[in-house]
Amino acid sequence: MERSLILMSLDGLSYREMAVVLGLSESHVGVKLNRIKNQLTQTLKGNENELQ
Repeated sequence: MERSLILMSLDGLSYREMAVVLGLSESHVGVKLNRIKNQLTQTLKGNENELQ
């Protein structure tokens, strides 16, 4: 589901459109996307520290 959300977000779908496709509420889509973005940020920061 996380991959689907990211891909739909990159394709420019609205929260409402993503919610309909995945059977979630719009607010749940927003929460999940926010958590995914935070995870990606933390992962990238961790990789950045490994390179130094």
